[in-house]
Amino acid sequence: MNKKIELLIGVTVTAKDWTFCKDKLLQSLINLHSVFGDECIVYVVLQDENIKDDFFPESDIDWIIIRKIKYMGVSNARNLCIEKSIECGAKHILFHDATIYWSYTAAQFMFDQKTKIETPKVHLCFSDSHDSRKVTDLLTDVEVRQINPIYNTYVGSYLLRVSNIKNNRFNNNYGPGSKTQYKSGEDVLFLFDYFKDNNLVVIPRSNNVVIYHPPRPSDYSKHLLYAYGQGALFRELLKNHKSGKLLLDCLLFFGNAFARCFFFKKNAFSILLNRLKGFIGV
Repeated sequence: MNKKIELLIGVTVTAKDWTFCKDKLLQSLINLHSVFGDECIVYVVLQDENIKDDFFPESDIDWIIIRKIKYMGVSNARNLCIEKSIECGAKHILFHDATIYWSYTAAQFMFDQKTKIETPKVHLCFSDSHDSRKVTDLLTDVEVRQINPIYNTYVGSYLLRVSNIKNNRFNNNYGPGSKTQYKSGEDVLFLFDYFKDNNLVVIPRSNNVVIYHPPRPSDYSKHLLYAYGQGALFRELLKNHKSGKLLLDCLLFFGNAFARCFFFKKNAFSILLNRLKGFIGV
C-alpha cells in the first residue's frame, strides 16, 4: 500500500452482526469516508468461530478490506486493527463497532479537529435516531475540557493518533468475547494508558455533535452482563493508576449500585453482587 493513509477505521464485528447491521454500518462508513476522502481506508475484522473461507465475499468497495478470523473477542480484533494501522502507516485510527452510526456532521467534526489538538471526541448518544442534519455552524461550537475515561468510556468516540498508541494494546482478558473472563472494561483500561502515556488532559468536543448507539435494554441486562468486569476494572485501575480522584470514582461506582438496590431497580441486587465479586476477584 503506497498511498498516504490519514485514517484507518477499524471495524470489529461478528458475522451475525454483519448480517443484521450491514446496511446501516456501510452508510456510517460512507459518511466517514466521504469526509476523509481517499486517504481513508476501512479494515473490517469479521469474527465467527465457525467461519468458512468462502463466508461472505470480499468487499466490492476498494477502500474496505475484510479480514475473517475465528477468534471471538473485541479486544483481540481491535489489536489487529492497531497492527494494521501501523503496517499501512496510518496517521489516525478510529474504532467502529457494528451498531454505531456516524452522521456526516459528526464525521466532518472529526475531520475539522484532527490537526487542531490531540484526540478529538464526540458524544455517544443512546438512540435509534440518525442525525440527518447538514454541516452547519454547530460544528464551530467546540469546547475543550478534561476527560475522565470512566465517564467517557467508549473508545470509538475518540480519534486516536497511531504514533501515540505506542505499545499500548487492549487487554484480551477484558471485553465482549467467547473466551474473555471480564465482559467489559477494555475501553477504559486502554484509554487510561493512552492518556497517561501521552500526558493528555484536555480534549476538544462539541455538545451538538453525536454518534448514535441503539438504546440499552430497560431491564438493565447489559448492566448485569458488564457488572463483573466493571468491578475487576476498578481493581485494576486502583492498582496501576493510584489517585484520590480514582478512589472517589470507585466509591461513587459502588454507591450507584447500592442506590439501585434501595429503589429496587431491575437486576439491581445481582448487579451489585457481581460488581463486588469482580472487585474482590472471586
